Amino acid sequence: MRQGKPQKFRTNQGRERWLIESVTSEVFAVGDLPKLPSFADRKSYDLLQYYTKEQVTMSVDLAKLLRAKKLCFIRVIDGEVISKTFDPMEMFG
Repeated sequence: MRQGKPQKFRTNQGRERWLIESVTSEVFAVGDLPKLPSFADRKSYDLLQYYTKEQVTMSVDLAKLLRAKKLCFIRVIDGEVISKTFDPMEMFG
């Protein structure tokens, strides 16, 4: 039996995640973030898998959807929820 090095798995520990979750039953997209898939009821995505923090903070459409309470921003660090908000200024600040 051949033995090799143990396989290493990549984890999300120590990684910051910017999750955006739909809180409506509507289907919609964030117009100025076209790489982000469309949202449906309770669907969530990690913004940092698609864009840099700088690109996200420049999104006018994302800010509008947060203020309209169609999306909720959830900041996660090391697997722990740090904040949940509908306020784009709190998200970007």
